[in-house]
Amino acid sequence: MASELSKRMEEMMKKMAHIRKEFGPAKMPAVEIFESAPCYDEEKVAELTKLCNKVQSCADEERPALIEEFIKLRDSIHMKEDAPRRIGLWPEGKIPTETVYTDNSDYRYHHNPDFKPYLVEMLIPADKTPKGAIVLCPGGDHAEACVCEGYQSAKEFNALGYQCFLLMNRPNHNPWNAHEVGADAARAVRYIRAHAAEYRI
Repeated sequence: MASELSKRMEEMMKKMAHIRKEFGPAKMPAVEIFESAPCYDEEKVAELTKLCNKVQSCADEERPALIEEFIKLRDSIHMKEDAPRRIGLWPEGKIPTETVYTDNSDYRYHHNPDFKPYLVEMLIPADKTPKGAIVLCPGGDHAEACVCEGYQSAKEFNALGYQCFLLMNRPNHNPWNAHEVGADAARAVRYIRAHAAEYRI
């Protein structure tokens, strides 16, 4: 029983690695769109998310055509003129780091070694009085998960009267560690507190 389970796990890992290798070059440029969803057209981002999931779960023979469709849609999405602010968390060269990470040529992770953590503002209208502020940190390795685990949740909190901030921290085990993730989260909270007057909280 255990050997059968191990065999299935190994096959699944090989399949995932194959999909990453095939889809990675097309998906990687779309990660920023998923993670900064408020900065782009909502309907197109939702469509791109669905297509991304379809590419990753389809039969091998269907994937090439779907990847081409994905690339075409990805390249049609441009940042809105009134896009929310993206705020870098750390000054250049000052990101506290423990993990040695230099290569992502196999597309194992959604972020390359030069990734810099940031916040995306999702603020309520100026004529509304905020109840407070919420930092949302999507789980896993971010990317397409940010649309449902970050953006959609922030919209609901906005409707309840909260200023929201999507935190694109370094993902834990993907490949960074909990200390680095915690440093990004703490830095995000400190930034928002330092700008409390600006955010009316």
